[in-house]
Amino acid sequence: MPVQPKPYKLVCPKCGYTKIVAPKTDASTMIEDLSSCPKCEVRMEIKYSDWEEKN
Repeated sequence: MPVQPKPYKLVCPKCGYTKIVAPKTDASTMIEDLSSCPKCEVRMEIKYSDWEEKN
């Protein structure tokens, strides 16, 4: 049975630019995870939920 993945946030560690990604299927290629920041071209980091950022 397919399970829809939870949305996650891509964050640039240099300038703080963020992008929310909401996968439509569990068969995604995760190509968004390899994206770079459109402002400063640094590889963006994945944050899966707000509670992870607080720890």
